[in-house]
Amino acid sequence: MLFRSGKVFALDASSNVSAFDANGGKRAWSVDVAPNGESGDDGFGGGLAYENGQVFVTTGFGDTIALDAANGGEIWRQRVGAPIRSAPSVGAGVVISIARDNTAYAYSAADGAVLWRVRGAASGAGVLGGASAAISPGGTAVIPFGSGEVIAVGLQDGRRSWSDVVSGGRRGLARSAISDISADPVIQGVAVIAGNSSGLLVGIDGRSGRRGWSREFG
Repeated sequence: MLFRSGKVFALDASSNVSAFDANGGKRAWSVDVAPNGESGDDGFGGGLAYENGQVFVTTGFGDTIALDAANGGEIWRQRVGAPIRSAPSVGAGVVISIARDNTAYAYSAADGAVLWRVRGAASGAGVLGGASAAISPGGTAVIPFGSGEVIAVGLQDGRRSWSDVVSGGRRGLARSAISDISADPVIQGVAVIAGNSSGLLVGIDGRSGRRGWSREFG
């Protein structure tokens, strides 16, 4: 769910995206974004992002979709071969979605053209959800993967600048076998903060990729 330009936008469990007036709650529009012939209930996961009058949607069907925020009209759609469980990220005209096969895709917000893709290492069991990329004002995207990798790339060209693997955490916990980055990375100044499902939180210098600290939590 997100709020922009006087409207609340929401994606439900049946793959419907709706817009509501933020003042009175009146539904402005609603669209089913499930692919033709598919039940919306089968595409769980995904989320929403907004930029410049467009709502960007990801779904468990592997789709990344751009909708007109004014009326819900579909502008473009791209599909990949794996589910997308996390919300898309958008900045400076670039939309990033991360599929559960540990591949990140970047699209032009204007027309959906593929700008670049970055693949992380293969991973085993993961959480049902997923984390979204963080985008810095300086034009860097920090991408979290189910393998525990955090990879920083140029937002416009996808060129890698550094990577780290957030592995380990509290011993003796069943979830310690899950490598997923469990929440969206946070960019604060030059620092990148990331945490995994096993209870490890790390601080990374966003300029060099050098890890400054790590703490167990949870």
